[in-house]
Amino acid sequence: MAKPIITIPQAPLLDRGLLLDQIPQFDMSVDVSERWLNEGVTWQPRICGRDMETTRVLATACEDDFFEDDPIRECNAFETQAAFTIKDRLKGTNLDLNPEELVGLLADRFAEMTSWIFADVLTSIVAGVNTLPSAASAPAGIAFGSAATPLYSTLGVIEAEFGERMYGRSGFIHLTPGLLANAIENYGVEWRDGRYRTPVGNVVVVDPGFYNADAPTGQAAAAATEEWVYASGQIAYQTSDLDLQEARQRPGADHNTITAFAQAHGILVFDSCPVTAVLTSYDPA
Repeated sequence: MAKPIITIPQAPLLDRGLLLDQIPQFDMSVDVSERWLNEGVTWQPRICGRDMETTRVLATACEDDFFEDDPIRECNAFETQAAFTIKDRLKGTNLDLNPEELVGLLADRFAEMTSWIFADVLTSIVAGVNTLPSAASAPAGIAFGSAATPLYSTLGVIEAEFGERMYGRSGFIHLTPGLLANAIENYGVEWRDGRYRTPVGNVVVVDPGFYNADAPTGQAAAAATEEWVYASGQIAYQTSDLDLQEARQRPGADHNTITAFAQAHGILVFDSCPVTAVLTSYDPA
């Protein structure tokens, strides 16, 4: 007699700090729901770095030519971003699963892995897509090519860089779960108002998709006990509906084998200027 088939309950997703729980979907009020899939999007980035001047008030401050000789800063060039495609497929035997069950497994996988996928894309080199590794520039004091830095130093350098590049707006620091305990114990990161935050209030995003992040363009990959830690300004995203194709037999396959296919599209948008990265050691010392 055949053994009964059961379904094992799945563990819940992590409920603290995942990327898609910490960033918003960008505004789709304009009818661009189809266009961004093929054309991508464009936006005006915020001015980054020091963009105002201060001087002592002079008696001539009220004259009409007060700004006449002052340099005028131009707006940053528009940035663009392309969408990426998410594909998945599963095959099984119709002796064990019916087509609806196989499609259901694909749908469950997508729901479980969406944040991981977006975090992985965000910290990878992806052809034609602007990501944190392709946008990052080194922070002051730790040049690219330097030895791996302890996490507490990494976080301090990143927050100083936020101060120079973002002048008071909160930034986002992207950590692997394996670095979180270190950040809590040695830097005072805590769960506050629905987010992990540094003592000053910058957001710490904690997602397994950040493991084995690619190095910034032209830099060496991290060693086994290191991670490239990225930091950015606000990030937003959008995703299409999941397209699930009915499970079917593939030509040339065994007649009992059925295959299901799924596809969706995603896009991540962020200003490039604030993006920085530090090679970081898992060693807390």
